[in-house]
Amino acid sequence: MIKNIIIDNFLKDKEFFKVLRKELLYRTGHFFQETSNFDYKKLKDKPGESRFYSCDLNYEDIAYRFLVHKVCTCLDRVLKIPHWRLIRMYINVQHTGMEGYWHEDGDADITAILMLNGSGSFSIKEKMPKMKNDKIKEIEFVPNRLIMFDSLKTHKGNKPDGKTPRMTLAIKLKKHV
Repeated sequence: MIKNIIIDNFLKDKEFFKVLRKELLYRTGHFFQETSNFDYKKLKDKPGESRFYSCDLNYEDIAYRFLVHKVCTCLDRVLKIPHWRLIRMYINVQHTGMEGYWHEDGDADITAILMLNGSGSFSIKEKMPKMKNDKIKEIEFVPNRLIMFDSLKTHKGNKPDGKTPRMTLAIKLKKHV
């Protein structure tokens, strides 16, 4: 499995980050859905877990293509794996009280999460050899922080602290063979 990669101040141009965050928060439609492979019937048996708002983004938009290129360049530099194919790019929005759920992103090899707005934390379960239970890695939510991790690691966005909605931009990639 690929180790977790955390990059603070991922977008060096603070003005671009500010415009991107404003565009996604105020001008992009947010839909009460999540179109991953998750079976929502399971949630009936799990009180306290909920869906969150999600919206797929158009890869043809030059700003989004730039973001994917930047993430792929980081993966090439850090992991020495040069070729990646975009599977999906979307935003997630969670409001106060909207707890995420544990899941894997089985349709990709790498998931990259760019933290845009809000507070709270993001959790990733780490398999611990020779141990019965997984270790849970909590990553504090910091705007303009990028987290990249193996898509098969179980993870979730924890409910936001405070009144500000939390928004992340997710990029799912597969190794290009």
